[in-house]
Amino acid sequence: MVAIILLGFLLLLPLASAYPLEADVEAAAEATWIKPAEKKLIFAQALWRHGARAPNQMYPTSLNSIEDFIQEEGELLEKGMEEHFLLGLRLRHRYIKQLSLVSPRFRSKEVSIRSTGYNRTIASALTNFVSFYFTGNVKGKDYPGSIFWPGYYTPVPVYAVQWKDEDLFNYLRCPRALDLNVLIPQTPEFAAFVAEYQPLLAYLNNYSGMTITNSSAYANLNVAYRVCDCILCEQAVGLPLSPWATNITQRCHEFLSDRYGQYLGIRSSSVFNGINIREEARRTFSGKLIWEIIDRFQAKLDNHFNPALNSWIKENAYFVYSAHDTSLMQLSSVLGFNTVNFETDLEPDTSDAVTMELWVGENDNSTVIKVLHFRRDILVPIDISKLIPGCENTIDGCSLEQFAAKSEQYRIIGNFNDHDTSLMQLSSVLGFNTVNFETDLEPDTSDAVTMELWVGENDNSTVIKVLHFRRDNLVPIDISKLIPGCENTTDGCSLEQFAAKSEQYRIIGTFNDFCASSIYNTPASKFLQSIDMNAS
Repeated sequence: MVAIILLGFLLLLPLASAYPLEADVEAAAEATWIKPAEKKLIFAQALWRHGARAPNQMYPTSLNSIEDFIQEEGELLEKGMEEHFLLGLRLRHRYIKQLSLVSPRFRSKEVSIRSTGYNRTIASALTNFVSFYFTGNVKGKDYPGSIFWPGYYTPVPVYAVQWKDEDLFNYLRCPRALDLNVLIPQTPEFAAFVAEYQPLLAYLNNYSGMTITNSSAYANLNVAYRVCDCILCEQAVGLPLSPWATNITQRCHEFLSDRYGQYLGIRSSSVFNGINIREEARRTFSGKLIWEIIDRFQAKLDNHFNPALNSWIKENAYFVYSAHDTSLMQLSSVLGFNTVNFETDLEPDTSDAVTMELWVGENDNSTVIKVLHFRRDILVPIDISKLIPGCENTIDGCSLEQFAAKSEQYRIIGNFNDHDTSLMQLSSVLGFNTVNFETDLEPDTSDAVTMELWVGENDNSTVIKVLHFRRDNLVPIDISKLIPGCENTTDGCSLEQFAAKSEQYRIIGTFNDFCASSIYNTPASKFLQSIDMNAS
């Protein structure tokens, strides 16, 4: 479900001395001019993390309480608004003042903003566009002339997708992703990660007031994450920290970065159970995102050469995603980086952003995709176009054609929710300890399994025949007697035997009641909400 948020902030944020003024932004940007020769910018897409927020949970020995953050758990803070106000100035200078891609006055057809359904991402987008159109809009025309109206402020619509419907950034809506999150903790890299952070886990257990063991279980590591996250949130807004907490701020940054890197498959360099975890994670977690970006570029390019095509995008010039740190990590991974944050390997800061630009030759049909990293700790954007694997030997960066070709392996064909692991689920519930019945490589496209009910011609006996139709085998494979519990039968289990061996998996009551039941002393809905890591 998509909601349209038109409600903005009632007061403009002051240009405080805590961060650079617009003149400083302009001077820095002019000193590092990024523009391909003989090309024109026709479209830009941005993905950013929300600004500084309150922690999702306090720890018992903290010197502070949630009230010290003013806002409630997970909400955007005044500092986060300040961060996005500055980012908006930087983006304004590039896309309005430097390159004239977007009009200085708000025009609804030029700009599209798509946020996840969290208050902090919506509020970050609203704040960003306060400064993006700063001083550009005209009093009495673009906003009311009333003395009570905050100066220069024009409401800019933000489209927010509820988390339950989110299919770009809530990647665990895809059942295939849930399987990956079961496989990844079994990898050697994950075991090494847990071993490396044993001293930190013990330290947090001793000082935080939270029970944290040496276990590699998600629930245990999530407690450590919550404590470290709170410490870093306290540090970000200048709240007092106990000496023990001050001593581990850098280690907490590293832990959060490595934890995300593990769960997103970025740190998984090995093939495990026949699956290349890193490549599968790129496709499963980020394939839909990168191809939505590429398809939008292609639609704009087609319209540029033939205005009769894709008229819906003709006047659109700037598309924005307002999301989370894991969203930037998804993009970093699918672009081919083996790091959690493009050219660096610490998690993205609040208000960090990446923009992707489509440039077209002024005298030919050539294209270039420029990718810029707007880091909060550096005033000028970093051009990472030629750091992207596969684009290193280009002049300015990959062409759109090259960019699409290198991303083809991550394309998801069809509906997002169609790409589940149905055959793997069936293989597992039949009793196989493999992902694909008699083999342990994931099912190929168009693979099938049939289950047949045979009845005796002269009696009431039954047989369940199970056949595996593999794409690489012209004839079906009879796996009826390979099923655990059916090995010593003549032709396969009877229906009665089949039902008896499967009784342990029967769900009593409604499926929704079962899904909401406890596994780790935590309701499943809360487990899934926490495991997605996008609550950051």
